[in-house]
Amino acid sequence: MPRLIVVSAPGLELQDLLLAAEKELQGAGYMLARRYEETSWSEIFAVAGSGGLFGGRSLFVVENASRLGPFPEGFLPWLEGETAAAAVVLAYEGNHRKHLSKEVLKRAHLYELQAVPRWGKARLDWIAAQAKNLGVRLDGEAISLLSEYFEEPKELKSELEKLAVASEDGKISAALVRELSVSSGGRKLVKFLDALCEGKIPEALEAMVNLREETDVLPVIAGLHRRFRLAAYISCLPPGAHEAFLEALKARGYQARMAKAAAKRYPKAAIWRFLTGIIGLSYREKVGEGSGWVQLEELAIELLGSRAF
Repeated sequence: MPRLIVVSAPGLELQDLLLAAEKELQGAGYMLARRYEETSWSEIFAVAGSGGLFGGRSLFVVENASRLGPFPEGFLPWLEGETAAAAVVLAYEGNHRKHLSKEVLKRAHLYELQAVPRWGKARLDWIAAQAKNLGVRLDGEAISLLSEYFEEPKELKSELEKLAVASEDGKISAALVRELSVSSGGRKLVKFLDALCEGKIPEALEAMVNLREETDVLPVIAGLHRRFRLAAYISCLPPGAHEAFLEALKARGYQARMAKAAAKRYPKAAIWRFLTGIIGLSYREKVGEGSGWVQLEELAIELLGSRAF
């Protein structure tokens, strides 16, 4: 009977962690016997329990393991430890605990990479900590820019490594981030986000047309969500509370300026309507039911038309 290996990580990080787990198991004498994209618990246990490859130790990898559904508790007694002749690796991009009980996890070996915070103080602290691990320091605006430009942890780490090499005296400034970390497409996205936050109608419309010609809609939606979520929260607070709120979230410099600009330019109801609209559009795009740029343009134009002045 097999031993169970659980590999759990978000997004692009999963394949790297899975590769590391496979390499470690191969170093322990396991040979890859089969890789599954679709299978069932019954098939896995039937194949893995039939003996090792040529009498050796066999490795079975199940990608998209969430499709298996919950682990059948009746199979628990069949799980073995490190001496097992077969190892089954289960790869989960989402929450593996929805499918594997505490009893199963007690008997499994877990490779887990925690999700990186998507917004707010926790995300900025994570970026600062990654920079510290590389022996460099980021100024507040540089942290905000990197959080704005890069969604995936792998991309963020790669950019920080590049910036660390290019930095002088271990300091990374916002100017260095703008110089080295923003592609042509990224600059167009930032131009659109800035113009929309500041209510600059001609600039926002021109930037949106340029983006549509060469950029997928989902990264734009993600950027808008990060910008306008903070602006929506600020719009609910009295002006005297803005600075304390932003400081609590460590939203400083560029990030804070753009959020305050949007909250000042648009009525609260318009900001929340726009934010709700892009959240809904994001969901529909991810399930294949969205109208893409058409609806995003409608939402942006409606927001621009609601300017407070």
